[in-house]
Amino acid sequence: MLCSYGCGKKAKYKFKNEKWCCSKNWNSCKENKKKISFSLIGHENHNKHHPENKILIICEYCKKNISQTGIHSHKEFCYLNPKNFKECPVCGLPIKKYKINKTCSARCGAILGMTTISNGETKVNYRTICFSSHGHKCLVCDEDLFVIAHHINGDRTKNIPENLIPLCNNHHLYIHHHTYYYLIKECIDEYITKFKSQKEKYE
Repeated sequence: MLCSYGCGKKAKYKFKNEKWCCSKNWNSCKENKKKISFSLIGHENHNKHHPENKILIICEYCKKNISQTGIHSHKEFCYLNPKNFKECPVCGLPIKKYKINKTCSARCGAILGMTTISNGETKVNYRTICFSSHGHKCLVCDEDLFVIAHHINGDRTKNIPENLIPLCNNHHLYIHHHTYYYLIKECIDEYITKFKSQKEKYE
């Protein structure tokens, strides 16, 4: 059986569309390669008939070269367009994704204690809440180099100061190990009780 694509070679492979081909991939067949090259030439000819696709215009806001066919849309949504301009509250630079972002970069977001989630919204980082409320030292041993923000009740959506405590890596392992949890439980309970009473006093 010969190749179904007309190259004249003996067919070796059968595809899902019931056609036989001389190569594993249909685009490796010589006849198909010709068709692909002709289609690319056709695309080039299309651009020749529509020269406006090759004309570039400089955007008056961001100074980028944009094709004539897309310049109107680009100007309307350009982040440097005065009607879209949004300044970063940290560094003052313009925010490119002005529709969804609150800062110009993740670095500036971290300074503000903000983190960006998948849908583009921003929320306060729970580590920022923990360290601003309880300090940046482990409650048990005062370690201040490698400190983790731990959720007391295990609910990672409840990011309030009463549910967060700073712990070093070692004591964070203690708290998740039932055998050794009792060694630090008293210290943590005492701190949280004291913290809640102080907060109630000032409210």
